[in-house]
Amino acid sequence: MANEITGVVLALSEVQTVASKTAGKDPIRKRELLIDCTRYDPYTGKRSEYENTPSLEFGGKSLEKLEALHVAKGDIVTIRFDIQGTAYKDQQGKQRVFTAVRPYDILLARRGENIANHQPTGQQPTSAPPFPSSATPFPPSDDDPSF
Repeated sequence: MANEITGVVLALSEVQTVASKTAGKDPIRKRELLIDCTRYDPYTGKRSEYENTPSLEFGGKSLEKLEALHVAKGDIVTIRFDIQGTAYKDQQGKQRVFTAVRPYDILLARRGENIANHQPTGQQPTSAPPFPSSATPFPPSDDDPSF
């Protein structure tokens, strides 16, 4: 199963160019994307008290895809990512692990005209998220006599 998160784009940094440490190599281009993935209770619409707003750094092919989609503030996106860890020894010789979240794909779920419907931290939505009109929680079964 792929790792993925869906959320509202809160901010996008400008593209940054970082010189490569290897002589003769092209500079590295990267861009950060901040999204709000805070969950809402599907029954009450209440926003979770635990905020979830990760910042993901796009580079290489994932940056090309981000730019091709013209992702903007307020858009709803789904990001697929890998988690990578690298072991190293710190200055005191203690074993440590550096963990990075590396996005490799981004999908545009919905264009946002603005983020007026996005609730700032600490506020609750005015109503529960809408359910599709054709959806029923438990459709009746033909062999169930209680319906």
